[in-house]
Amino acid sequence: MTRKTTWREDWRKRGRSGSAAVEFAILLPVFLAILFGIIQFGSVMFLHNNMVNAAREAVRRMSVAELNTTEAETYARNYLAGWNLTFNVNATEPPTTTDVSMTISVPAADAALINFPITWPGNLVAQASMRPEG
Repeated sequence: MTRKTTWREDWRKRGRSGSAAVEFAILLPVFLAILFGIIQFGSVMFLHNNMVNAAREAVRRMSVAELNTTEAETYARNYLAGWNLTFNVNATEPPTTTDVSMTISVPAADAALINFPITWPGNLVAQASMRPEG
């Protein structure tokens, strides 16, 4: 024989039925913000890594006298062409300096996938320098 429930037991069961949905609705924006923040940070770090690789490769080619400064700047821009961003590329070589060097920068706000709620200040900068051979 089944036991008949009291009104208090019925009220407790009904009182908890929506608590999971309320907790989910409160925590979902927090989890999504964390998820999109991780994706954003990873994308910006991937772009910076590509900028460093472009600068290093162009400087290496300048150091062995394969490219001059104009060609090296064009090489770095072509290396980063898939990003659809406007990069500032500046290459220097002796006699201005003792080493060949390159600086690549892009506004950080342009590099970000999503610009809310915090905008990225300043520029994303990658630099490389090497001693010329010969």
